[in-house]
Amino acid sequence: MSTMMRDEPRALDGRAIDEPVCGICGAPMEPIPPVGWVCCVGLRGHQDVAAALDRAAAA
Repeated sequence: MSTMMRDEPRALDGRAIDEPVCGICGAPMEPIPPVGWVCCVGLRGHQDVAAALDRAAAA
């Protein structure tokens, strides 16, 4: 690993700034070659997030 890689800017949670995160829940994403990326939370976690957003919008 080069010095530049170690000195990359980091987000508050320790991730490198350019690491992919889920657009729905903000969790880190894992590469699934050759398909692309998948969220670590999974479908059930996203259903919970969507339900909470629906309740908040209805209030």
